[in-house]
This record gives sequence, C-alpha cells and structure tokens, in this order.
Amino acid sequence: MKFWMRLSAVVVGGVLGAALRFGLLHRIGDEVVALGAVNAIGCFLIGVASGLMGPYASTARLFLFFGALGAFTSWVSLWQGVVPADILIAFIETFVGAIFVGLGHLGGMKLRRVED
Repeated sequence: MKFWMRLSAVVVGGVLGAALRFGLLHRIGDEVVALGAVNAIGCFLIGVASGLMGPYASTARLFLFFGALGAFTSWVSLWQGVVPADILIAFIETFVGAIFVGLGHLGGMKLRRVED
C-alpha cells in the first residue's frame, strides 16, 4: 500500500472525526459532560471496530482508527488550561475509556464470530 494512500486515509478520517466531535460538543453545550460522552462513545466504537476487523492492517483500519475515531475522541480538549481538576478528569476518562474499548472489542469479536 502506497504511503500517500495511507496518509490520505488518515487525513480524511481525521477531518471527519474532528468535525463530528466539534459538532457534538457545540450541540450538547456542557463541555465536560460532552467530552466525557464523546470519549466514552468513541472508545466503545474503537473496541467494536477492533473486534470486528481483527488484527489486519488495511486502509479502512487506518481511516477508522487513526483518522476518524482517533480525531473524534480527544483528551487534548481537556488541556485548555491545566488545573488539578483537568488532570483528574483526564485520568478518569482514560480509565473509563479503556473499559469501553475492552467491552466494545469483546462485543465486536462476538459479532464477527456470528457473521463467520
């Protein structure tokens, strides 16, 4: 797979994921709640997609994981002003995110087995 094709997949996915995150944050309004929801949903979707797609590297995987879902979930948004509460929120979201990725991955694997 050519470098430019892989790079394009990540860039296009990233633009779409970031735009979707921005739109949802604007729509929901409460930044802390919205970021928590976006990160939990994104982590769950990463897990489901990983369970469904398996360990194979592909352009679709680059688009989805590194691009769309990578840009959709963003802990960077919490670091607009670093205060202890922001650090605590980032740690909690990371822990919750890891749980959601795991649950999503198990669900995706079960779905993949049903389809096979």
